[in-house]
Amino acid sequence: KHGSIVKNVNAQHGNGSSFNYASGYIVSGGAATWWVAVPFDEGERLQSYSFRYYGDGAADLTYEVNVYDTSAAKTTLATATLTNSPAAWNTEGAGSSHTFASGSCLVIEFAANAANSRIGNISLTYDRP
Repeated sequence: KHGSIVKNVNAQHGNGSSFNYASGYIVSGGAATWWVAVPFDEGERLQSYSFRYYGDGAADLTYEVNVYDTSAAKTTLATATLTNSPAAWNTEGAGSSHTFASGSCLVIEFAANAANSRIGNISLTYDRP
């Protein structure tokens, strides 16, 4: 019915602990956790996700792409640990098919194990079948 749509969200729209705001991104001040909730309408279907991140050659960044339903039950769509990422902007992403039910919400969870992990823009491709 509709073609693919891309929703862009900056990580600064999230909340958590031990991440600090920087110019267009967030940066960990040590071991840190950050959550970014992204609204979708009922019936919309996630097709893929990607985000920009920057390491320091020693810090690890773990992420989960989760959907929470109205009873706060979590469904994990993707999870990975980016180990010793280089000190340069990189893109992480993958395909992921999920149709949003009534009252469900997408939350991307980030956990850094040390200082200097950066997270920038998040892109989510979806459609309305």
